[in-house]
Amino acid sequence: FRLRRINRSSSRSSEMPSLQFRQLRYRIPLHAYNFTVLLCLLAISLPGARPQPASKDKLSAGAANHERTLGDQALMEGKLQIALKHFEAAVKMNPQDYLNFYKRATAEMIDKKYSAAVRDLSKALELKPGYSQALDKRARIYLMEGRFDQAAVDLRELLKAKPGDNDLQEKLNNGMVAQNAWSTAQRLMTQHNWPAARDHLNMALDVASDSVEILLARAECHKALGELENVLADTGKALKVQASSIAALVLRGQAYYLMMEMDLAQRHFREGLRMDPEHKECKENFRRIKKMDNIMKSADAEFASGQFEEALKTYQSGEKVDPSHLVFLGKMFLGQCRALNKLKRYREAAHQCSRGMDTPEDKHPKIDRINTLLARADAMEGLEDWEESVRDCERALNLDNGHTESRERVERAKRLAKKSKMKDYYKVLGVPKDADDRAIKKAYKIKALALHPDKVCGAGQCKSKEESDLANKHFHEVAEAYEVLSDTEKRAKFDNGEDPLHDQAQQQHGGGFPFGGGGQHFTFHFG
Repeated sequence: FRLRRINRSSSRSSEMPSLQFRQLRYRIPLHAYNFTVLLCLLAISLPGARPQPASKDKLSAGAANHERTLGDQALMEGKLQIALKHFEAAVKMNPQDYLNFYKRATAEMIDKKYSAAVRDLSKALELKPGYSQALDKRARIYLMEGRFDQAAVDLRELLKAKPGDNDLQEKLNNGMVAQNAWSTAQRLMTQHNWPAARDHLNMALDVASDSVEILLARAECHKALGELENVLADTGKALKVQASSIAALVLRGQAYYLMMEMDLAQRHFREGLRMDPEHKECKENFRRIKKMDNIMKSADAEFASGQFEEALKTYQSGEKVDPSHLVFLGKMFLGQCRALNKLKRYREAAHQCSRGMDTPEDKHPKIDRINTLLARADAMEGLEDWEESVRDCERALNLDNGHTESRERVERAKRLAKKSKMKDYYKVLGVPKDADDRAIKKAYKIKALALHPDKVCGAGQCKSKEESDLANKHFHEVAEAYEVLSDTEKRAKFDNGEDPLHDQAQQQHGGGFPFGGGGQHFTFHFG
């Protein structure tokens, strides 16, 4: 463009309209300015002449990278669920980036969501074949889950890229050892060789630590060996890995059932039925437990209310529900023993308690064993076998030196054994041990009148001094028996095996009506 220098002195009216640049003091003709604007507009309209907005894919990739970064940060801070949300967002925003799947798989592994982690790792390997970190993680999951063949494939693939890697070779060897141990354990279980099978399963689980199948197999061994706490440990871990495992719920419920934890057992079988309402094992176990629980509660309630005959029948019916459940069976024997003691059928009671004591000690809860021994001691007291009663009480105390009742019962049994060598005042009067005051007084009157020396030795019936002394002795025994049994405090001491007269010499008492005879004086205490 031709620019003209502005002449300061020239008149504005004589010039064409123009734009002035003060700094340069040049004038551009108007028609030239219009042409310049036209060229600029044309240039702007040409393709590629102005900046284009970023593509949608590029924006998504950037946002996905940002979510992935936030996920990494949350994972480092231990915020697993937040991290998972960020990684899931990254996958949705950019499903073509293998790193998004790999990162999400890492978080899923920590959360023990192994199936989801394997899917994500497989997708990452699809997007980036041979990605070593994804192969390594997937092989690790396969080993933990006991998928030994699949783990071997991934490890061999890694060894191709890293030949001679000692760590990889060790993992491969360990997997083969664990696989052989698992195969051997399965064979041993079919032979019911539970201890050896358990040992091989321990070897397999050293590698396949989260294999639900192998954990449940070991739980079966523990159950067969009576190691119920270990059954709970293995099934608990299996359910953490796979919460939907009905097999784990059944085994765990059976362990609680054998431990007489009926409420917990029912809870597990109920959960199994919630998942599968037609599951046969859950149904059978649930119904059996309900029946046993009802029998136990009914029998205990009948016993507590004094309905001993009814309680005895209910305990007897409990024997038939599950004869293989030794703990429950022991409780039924104990219940029958106690009911029979109350019914004074002591020989039958001792027999039922002995049946309970035949239960192997490792299958018989200690408290049940102690109670069974004490109940049999009661039966032996009823049979007046004092030494055997002392022996059972001492055995109960040996099972638990801190058991207060056993200690008290030992002392009582010893007193009763000592008492058995003393006069039996109940026998002297011919009354039962639970006789009331009225019955005791009535018996005393009858005995005293019948055995009074004046009557026994009157009219010259006692031919010798020995016969006279014997008549006096029998009469004194009746008087002594009444003195003890008619006094609440003395009777309580006698019942506890103590000497109620404190070894004092027999005394003659006044206050009744005397009978003379033989130069001696006797007194009745008719109260």
